[in-house]
Amino acid sequence: MENIHWSNIIISMIFGVAGGVISIWAKHYFYKVVGKISVETNDSKLVFYQKTAYGDNEETIINSKNKILPGVMEKFNSGKIILDLDLINNSQINKIMRDIYLEVGKTKFDLKNMKTEKVAAGCLRSEKVANISLPPQEIKNINVKSDIKEDILKKIYECSYAYLKWKNKKGKQFKKKIKLK
Repeated sequence: MENIHWSNIIISMIFGVAGGVISIWAKHYFYKVVGKISVETNDSKLVFYQKTAYGDNEETIINSKNKILPGVMEKFNSGKIILDLDLINNSQINKIMRDIYLEVGKTKFDLKNMKTEKVAAGCLRSEKVANISLPPQEIKNINVKSDIKEDILKKIYECSYAYLKWKNKKGKQFKKKIKLK
């Protein structure tokens, strides 16, 4: 009888150790993969342009202190939203941000990388930001802009928030609220 009792104890110990090892491995793997992407806004600017008498564009930065008087809004012919963002990958594996865009109200804007700006044919051109790969446990700083056309300047001025939206590699949608002014 004593032999049977000790063998049951030994078998239960083996199963207990094996179960503990498997559960610790699964927990470690889960936390390794599940880490999130955090987006921090260092700076955001809303800039409107108007033609001067000399044909140049005069820049007006819109913020909470600088309000546009009624009737002046019609003088602006274009604008842009400028964002300085820190993207933080909290997981221990590479993460990717796909189909990145900025949504203000119901309007979607493509983001352009300001570090790739080049003058071509008298215009300032920059590459569209489509995908961003984030290495594990790292912070990536990006400076992006979105151009605003004249017909929607007033709608953009009335909005105080925008949403940065992107998808992960599985297609799940994420968003981050960003204060414009």
